[in-house]
Amino acid sequence: MKNRMVVWRIICRTGGEDGFELRRLWLRRILQQARDEGGREMLRDLLLLLLRERFGPLPPETDERVDRASAPDLESWTENLMVAGALDEVFAPNRQCLAAG
Repeated sequence: MKNRMVVWRIICRTGGEDGFELRRLWLRRILQQARDEGGREMLRDLLLLLLRERFGPLPPETDERVDRASAPDLESWTENLMVAGALDEVFAPNRQCLAAG
């Protein structure tokens, strides 16, 4: 997981449309690997790492919500992270952006 975060940080430095596309492709690939290899636990760990990277320390209720979530919710929230401007937007329904392209 640590290597994935290093790659994520490098990709995040790329701005504009190219940067967004790189992040979208990277997340799509990592989500597929999580489905194939690690299932729900890997999805949970990935989402928590990305949330902390983006928003800093998380409120306890966010940790609890992620811990209780189903695999489909974890995937959806990870995808939402791409376009969310605030933590609560990650958990909003129908914000997914990975389907395009």
